[in-house]
Amino acid sequence: MRSFLEENGLTVLYVLLAVVMIAALMKFTMHDNFFIDEIPEEHSITAAGPRFTNGTPPVIEVDSLIYVRKGDVFNPFLFLKSAKDCEGHDLSEQVMIYGKNGLLEEGEINTGVTGKHRIRYAVQDARGLWAWTDCTVEVRN
Repeated sequence: MRSFLEENGLTVLYVLLAVVMIAALMKFTMHDNFFIDEIPEEHSITAAGPRFTNGTPPVIEVDSLIYVRKGDVFNPFLFLKSAKDCEGHDLSEQVMIYGKNGLLEEGEINTGVTGKHRIRYAVQDARGLWAWTDCTVEVRN
C-alpha cells in the first residue's frame, strides 16, 4: 500500500503553496493599507499616486469648438476658461496645448487658410492626476 504523501503529493504541495500565498497576501495587505496621516513627517512623498488622493482629477474648461477668422492671430490660451484641481487651485499657468505634432508650436494653426484643426488642452495637478480636453479650431472667412 502506498503512503499518503505518495498518493496525494501534488495535492499537499498545492495546499501548502496556497497557504503560503495567502499568508504573504495578508501580510502585504495589512502593511500596505494605511492612511496618509499615518506617514511620519520626515518622509516626504514626491510622486503621490491615486492611492494618496481622493481620485478627483483636475478640470479644464474650454469651448469644444473655436472659431477664428481667416488671417487673425490665433492664441489658444485666450480660449482657456479655467483649469483647476480638485481643491479649486488655479492651474491655468501649467496647461499645455498639443497639436497634431506634439506641443502646439507658433504658426501650427495656419489662419491664412480656412479649415479645421484639432488641439488638446492638458494639465497635471500636484498629485499627478491628469485632465485633458480636445477641441476643434475652425478657421473661417
